[in-house]
Amino acid sequence: MKYLDNALEQGNMKKSPHVLLIDDDHILCMVIEEMLTKSQISITSVSSGQKGIKLLRKYPKQFDVIILDRMMPAFSGFDVLRKICLMPEVCDIPIILLTSHTLNTNADTTVMYSVFEVLQKPIDANTLIKTINNTIKETRKKTTYSKIE
Repeated sequence: MKYLDNALEQGNMKKSPHVLLIDDDHILCMVIEEMLTKSQISITSVSSGQKGIKLLRKYPKQFDVIILDRMMPAFSGFDVLRKICLMPEVCDIPIILLTSHTLNTNADTTVMYSVFEVLQKPIDANTLIKTINNTIKETRKKTTYSKIE
């Protein structure tokens, strides 16, 4: 964690797109880390929603995309979404939600407005990388467009 703190504080991880992965499945995290690293995408992963929120508070400007697992013990993906929505310094970071279940649109719409894309598990490497790149591209377009107005 000390290396991570030093790299984030110095901005060393900002040269390529930087993804924050929040998922309690350690094996899936390792698989996603390998996929993204091969595609020149920097990744920081944490194993719980609480750790993700803590990292976002400490380094609010370091992440281009958040990949968030919907189902985690104690602090679900929706709990994380609600917290992020209340944090002005990070609420604009696009979120890709991972789920192994179908979403109940009536119950889930309260926080879904902050989600850029929903991906169904298991995740295909090409789909994930394409989604991350499209997410960053669309977010940059919105940012550029809003600066023009």
